[in-house]
Parts: sequence; C-alpha cells; structure tokens
Amino acid sequence: NAVFDRAKLDWFNTEYIRAYAAEKLVPLIEEEWTKAAIHPERAADRAWLHSTIELLKPRARNLKDFATSFRAFFTDDFHPDPAAVAKFLKEDSVRQALRELADRYASLDGADRPPSAAQFTQQSADQVLRALAEEKKMKAGALINGARVALTGQAVAPSLFEVMLALGRDRTIARLLAAPKL
Repeated sequence: NAVFDRAKLDWFNTEYIRAYAAEKLVPLIEEEWTKAAIHPERAADRAWLHSTIELLKPRARNLKDFATSFRAFFTDDFHPDPAAVAKFLKEDSVRQALRELADRYASLDGADRPPSAAQFTQQSADQVLRALAEEKKMKAGALINGARVALTGQAVAPSLFEVMLALGRDRTIARLLAAPKL
C-alpha cells in the first residue's frame, strides 16, 4: 500500500530547492511573495536577490518559506518569534548593547566618512561585535543571538554576519536600534 510520508516530501523539496539555481527559483518565489503581499524593495537588484536566495536555500523546506520564515530578509514587515524574543532579548543589558552596536556599525562605511574608513563587511561586523562584547564583559554569543532575533525575528538563521550583509548596513542598523522595542 502507498503511504504518504510528509517528512520525505519535505526532504525532496529541500533537495530540489538546493539543486535549483537562484535565477530559476526567483519566479517561483515571486509567486509566493504575491500570495503573501510581500513587495521586496530590493527585488530589482538581481545580484542581491540571487545572493540572498543562495544564502537561504539550504534552510528552505519549501518555497513558502521564502514568504514566511525568511520574510525578514525581503521586507521590514515581519513578526518576531515571541519565544526567540523571550529567550534572547529578555535582558535589558543585551537590548542596550544592541543599540550601541548599531551606533558602532553606523560609523563604518558611512556616506559622511572618508574613503579610508572601515568598510561594513563580515569581518568588520564580527570584530566590532566581539570588541563591544569584551568591553561590556558580556559573552559574544549573547549579542550574536540577540542580534539574530532583532534582525530576522528568528532564533535560528544563517551566519549572523552573512545575514547582516544580506540585509545591508542601513537595515541592520535600523533593526538593531529597534531591538529594545521588541
């Protein structure tokens, strides 16, 4: 007798999504965005769109994930997971440190900064976060997990610093500044 195995179907979906090139996935993902009323501001920037999809593909179980679980990558209209907020943003010290982290990121690669200013890269974002954690005598993990929730609304996401680059400097700063309100 035939048996419908949802777990196996999810596995197949994951494997097919991983195998597809981002360029081929875009029209399918755009259909899901239309259904969910998502209009990504940067959708016209195909290089950004393709790199963000490549970043998220390994975690996607189906195409709907790009409009639900990964919504925060494509729009500012997302709702953080209450359990993640309660777990990683419960301490005021973490929330305030995220605001300070945003201020430090604002000093990187700004329009009013000279060309010699540090650039907003994975490495510089990592160094700034770890320096702040050390200065505040906090564990870097507390800031990393808190920042992940502030940026994506989820407790689990790709590497925090890859997430920051996918979101961009300005969106990263805005979301970190809003962390105390979550």
